[in-house]
Amino acid sequence: MEKNKYLFICSTYPEDLDSFFLKLSGKDSTTSGNIHSLSIIKALNNLGYKNFVISGASIGHFPLNSHVKKVPSVKVSDSFFCVGYNNHFLVSQQSKAKAIYKCYKKYCNDRSSNINILLADIHEPFARAALKIKRLNPNARIVNICLDVPDTIKSSNETKLRRFLKKISVKRNNKLLTKMDGFVVLSKEMIKRLPINGKPVLVSPCLAESNLYSEFKKQNDEKIKVVYCGVLSRQYNADFLLDAFSKIEDERFELYLAGKGDAVELIKEKSQLNNRIHYLGELSRKDALQLQLNANVLVNPRLPENTYTSFSFPSKTISYLLSNNPVVCYTFSSFPNDIKKMVFEPKATTPESLAEAIIEASTKKSKADFSVLKKYSPEEFINRIDKLFAIIRNDEEKNCILSIE
Repeated sequence: MEKNKYLFICSTYPEDLDSFFLKLSGKDSTTSGNIHSLSIIKALNNLGYKNFVISGASIGHFPLNSHVKKVPSVKVSDSFFCVGYNNHFLVSQQSKAKAIYKCYKKYCNDRSSNINILLADIHEPFARAALKIKRLNPNARIVNICLDVPDTIKSSNETKLRRFLKKISVKRNNKLLTKMDGFVVLSKEMIKRLPINGKPVLVSPCLAESNLYSEFKKQNDEKIKVVYCGVLSRQYNADFLLDAFSKIEDERFELYLAGKGDAVELIKEKSQLNNRIHYLGELSRKDALQLQLNANVLVNPRLPENTYTSFSFPSKTISYLLSNNPVVCYTFSSFPNDIKKMVFEPKATTPESLAEAIIEASTKKSKADFSVLKKYSPEEFINRIDKLFAIIRNDEEKNCILSIE
C-alpha cells in the first residue's frame, strides 16, 4: 500500500542555516519548536514518506522585534523550501500565508492525492495557508500540532501595544483552530483550553530522538558543570536558578548558561561577581548539544506554579535525558509518570531546595530509561499521526483521544 503524502508547514530550517537565520533574528535552531520540527522531518524521511516541507521562519516582526523588513527565501532542496515574505508587523501574517500557499501551488500541487497537512504550531499564517490549500485540494486533511496555549504565554517585555496585538492574534487563531480536522497536544489539560470541539486528538508530550548525541564525544574535567540551555528569562525562572546556585559554596561547581532573554544582563552582572558563573551567549544546536553532553548536571528551573506549565511539556527535559546525564527539574501535571521517575526533583520550590537537588544529582548516575524513551521516538509519533489521519478520513470516532502513553 502506498504511503500517504505529507505536507509539513513549519518555521524550522536545517542546522547548517543556523548562522544565516541567527544574523536575521537572533534565534537559532536550539529552540524547542525548531528541534521538534526537525525531528518530525527526519522521521518522515526515515520512514520513507513522500513529504514536502514549507517553512515560514519566524524572526520577530519589523520594527518591533527585528530590523529585517524582508525575509529572504531559501531553497533547501527540491522538497524543502523556506519562503520569503514581507516582515512588517502590519502585513507579515498575510504575507507569510500567501508565500506558503504560492510555494505549494508552484512546487507541490497534487489535487488527486490524499495529502496529510501537518502544521507545526498554532500560527495564523500556517492555518490560513493550509485552509487555502485544502480548498484547492479537497482530499487534503489538516492536523494542527499545538505546542502551547497562546493566551497563557506572557512576553517578558509586554507593552500595551503588544498585549493588544496578542489579544487579536489569540482570537484569530482560535477561530482558525475550529476549522482544523484534528489536533496534537502535549497534555490532556490542553484539550480543555483549546477549541478542539470533540475532534480527533493525539496526546503526545514529547519527542525523543535516540541518536541525538551520536556524533558527539563526552569530555570530562575536574569541575562539576551545571548546565542550562534555553530561554534565559525571568518568566522561565533564570533568576531563580542564579539564586539557587549562589547557595552552592563548593568551589568545584560551575554554572554554564546559554541562550537569550530578559535575564541576560542579570546573568552578566552575577558572572562578574562570581567567576563560577559563565554566560556563553547563543549557541548553535551542535554547540548546545556538546555542552549538554559534557555537563555533570543538567537543570531546568521552570517552576510548576506558573499558569502555562499545566498546558505544556518542556521538551528540553527529553533532550537532557538523552544525554544520559543527571537531570534536575520540577515536574508538571503534563509529565507522563514514567518520565517523572527519570528526573531529580527538588523537594520544594525554593532556591535552597533546588541547590540541594543539584548537589545530590552530581553524586548520582542518570535515571534515564532508554527502553521507555523509545515509545516517544519521532517514528512512533508519525505512526500515531498516521492513525489519527485515518480516523479523520474515515470519520470513525468522535471525541477520539489517542495517546502515546
